[in-house]
Amino acid sequence: MIHHVVGLFTHPDEEWKEIRGEEESIGHMYLTHVLLLAAIPAVSAYIGTTQIGWTIGTPEAVKLTQASALQMTVLSYLAMLAGVAVMGAFIHWMARTYDASPTFNDCVIFAAYTATPLFIAGVAALYPSLWLGMLVGTAAICYTVYLLYQGIPIFMDIPSDEGFFVLQFGAGGRIGCTGGHDGDLGHLLGLWRGACVPALIKLTKRQQTLTSPGLPEPTSAPVSRTDGG
Repeated sequence: MIHHVVGLFTHPDEEWKEIRGEEESIGHMYLTHVLLLAAIPAVSAYIGTTQIGWTIGTPEAVKLTQASALQMTVLSYLAMLAGVAVMGAFIHWMARTYDASPTFNDCVIFAAYTATPLFIAGVAALYPSLWLGMLVGTAAICYTVYLLYQGIPIFMDIPSDEGFFVLQFGAGGRIGCTGGHDGDLGHLLGLWRGACVPALIKLTKRQQTLTSPGLPEPTSAPVSRTDGG
């Protein structure tokens, strides 16, 4: 698994050919690749939102309670796992449109490896920042599109010019299904509003005064958000 990840960043065209020639099952792919890499953005987001927090128009950091963050972490992790399979099914459907004949197994494996930059970019969630997230996320999306451009003709066994047209549809689906940091987290926003209302930790002005040097630090109480955000 690791050597394929490195190869996709150093020589993607040759690595795609090597991956295409391997006989690998979906179950093995999930166990050795997807389950591990999908945990990067999920765990990073948990640490970032509970230990570091972010500032939204206030001088103090806003954090999530551990229980709330854990619930969202599990949901986002499951969504990313499902997103890979959904994208694989989409690629399989697109392949039939272009008279290509990759198996569903091949398409899911292709989707999993294509999502690698998005998964690795999830480490940026350790430090919740809008600009950092935009910068790292944009770079990950650009390289994901590049991997699609390199890999589609190889996996679908079609000319490069036809692969370009498939890419126009595949790029949108790829970002939508596993973007999430990604698109999956975008879908999760709806789940959070309906089922998992984030519980935030905030320090009042009085508590901030008590945290000055020489005084004991008060315990932060969770504040449940009711505005649906």
